[in-house]
Amino acid sequence: MVNVVLPYIDSARGGVKRLGALIAKYGSAAGNSVLFSDKDKIWYMEIVTGHHWVAQRIPDDAYAIAANRVSIQEVDFTSDDFMWSAGIQDFVAKNKLNPDLEGWNFRHIFGTFTEQDRHYNTSRVWYGQKILNPSIDQDPEDPDLPFIRRAEKKISK
Repeated sequence: MVNVVLPYIDSARGGVKRLGALIAKYGSAAGNSVLFSDKDKIWYMEIVTGHHWVAQRIPDDAYAIAANRVSIQEVDFTSDDFMWSAGIQDFVAKNKLNPDLEGWNFRHIFGTFTEQDRHYNTSRVWYGQKILNPSIDQDPEDPDLPFIRRAEKKISK
C-alpha cells in the first residue's frame, strides 16, 4: 500500500481507483478491506478474491463499524457513493451468487455467516453501535446489523 498506492493518489476516491486498477490487473489472492480517508471524504473498500471489489463512501454525518467480515450491504449502482470492479454484476449473475430475490447485498453475496461471525465479528459490531447509539435495541447475533449508522450524539467536535 505504502509503495504502490499512496504515492500516486491525492484523495480517498483516488485511492480506491488506484487500488481497484491494480486488483483488475493483478488480482487478489485473499479478501481484504481498506479504508481511504482524506480531509473531505472517507471511502471503505472491500476486496473479494480474484479481481472483484466494491467501495462505499461513508457519509459525513455517519459512522461505520467493520469487523472481520464483509460489511458493505446494499450496493446502489446508480450512486456516486459507490464504486465497484468492472464486471462484478455479471460475475455474480453468471455464477448465481446472489441469494436474495431483490437487491444486491454485497455481504449476502460474498460474506460468511459462520459461528465465528455470530459470536466474534457480529457481536463486536453490535457493541460499537451500542456505545454510539445506546437507545437502539438490536440482537448481538443478528447477521444483518447495519454497516453504517448515524450516532445519537455528535462523536467529535
